[in-house]
Amino acid sequence: DAEEAVRAKRDYLLAKSDFLLAADYPISSEDLSAVKTYRQALRDVPQQSGFPDAVEWPEVPQILQ
Repeated sequence: DAEEAVRAKRDYLLAKSDFLLAADYPISSEDLSAVKTYRQALRDVPQQSGFPDAVEWPEVPQILQ
């Protein structure tokens, strides 16, 4: 269903950014902050008022583009 599809996409996007949080990954504090904000926005997707039919996906940080 739509809810499962949205959650699957969210989980995929979170997984794609996991490596950036590794303690030994070379990342600036600004980029790390942007990644953490992005990941929190992804985790908040199910709380959006339009979920699951009208999801506003967060902007992907520059380091992931």
